[in-house]
Amino acid sequence: MRLRLLALVVPAAFIVAAPSDASAPASKGRLVLVSEAQGIAAVEPDGTKLVFASKRDGDWDLYEVDADEENAPDPTNLTPASPAADTNPRWSPDGSTIAFDSDRGGNQDVYEMNPDGSNVRAVTSDPAADSMGDWSPDSTNLVFTSMRTANGDLYIVPATGGSAARLTSGSGAETHAAWSPEGTTIAYSSDADGDNEAYEIAADGTGLRRVTDNTVEDLVQDWQPVHDLVRPTAKALPSQSRRGRLVVIRYRLAENMTLVKVFSRWSYRTRYGGAAGEGFGVVASTPGGSLYTERLPSSVFRNAPTRFRFCVQAQDASLNESAVSCATYRFLPKKKKRR
Repeated sequence: MRLRLLALVVPAAFIVAAPSDASAPASKGRLVLVSEAQGIAAVEPDGTKLVFASKRDGDWDLYEVDADEENAPDPTNLTPASPAADTNPRWSPDGSTIAFDSDRGGNQDVYEMNPDGSNVRAVTSDPAADSMGDWSPDSTNLVFTSMRTANGDLYIVPATGGSAARLTSGSGAETHAAWSPEGTTIAYSSDADGDNEAYEIAADGTGLRRVTDNTVEDLVQDWQPVHDLVRPTAKALPSQSRRGRLVVIRYRLAENMTLVKVFSRWSYRTRYGGAAGEGFGVVASTPGGSLYTERLPSSVFRNAPTRFRFCVQAQDASLNESAVSCATYRFLPKKKKRR
């Protein structure tokens, strides 16, 4: 498995590339915005609902909303009877239970409830603060952070409650636990060296391994299964057009998975100084390879020389990257007017 830190990347120029012999419509994406929310919204396993924490009614409660916001009613408060702070929801992989943090007992512990908010029950009960981490893939256990050892360690407890087993004993605060999809490893963050780094440890407490080592904050968010170890291939092709028309970059791409990210870059020097740019697109690839084009407005290249160099690189869903391939772009001379 490969650990993935989730991030939002906003490129300077977003260009949708498409196969030169295809004209399929782009798929529509939806963004669900939740105001005054705490933490990350948890998604129901079948993808139809979200549960999130909000204090829109005065105190922190858990709310459920349809993922299809076009037809969704207002969010439903799942914990309206509780004056406590109910936060950090996590949906079980089998969809039957929502675990969350609450101080309704006078101290922060981990609780569970049915997806409709009924049958609330405590999973942990300790004088120290306990905070929900993640579910095991089979929905039988929970990993959570507890301050019962002063600095904050990870513990595993059966989803039905009972005795919790201590998993880590590091000198730092260990948080953001995320169980791997196959259930053997738990990734987490620890600030033992002064800033948060990513670690992983087997669910039985063995095989501790440090994943990152730097001076910035590394907070674990999720795992990405590595289904594929084969790198895509990308080959930039010599391309050309006349000035004033769309600049059309051509390249060939082959990949054994469906969708591939393609990064294109170009740079050149003019009498006004240097210029550079980049594009980003997502294309549907084929194992045998296809010819693709990227169309750019001519205004971007108004001062470009007659020839300049551009490069392309592909990345698949398992984060395998192709080698960088470069080619020459050429502006054709103007056509002579007929007399």
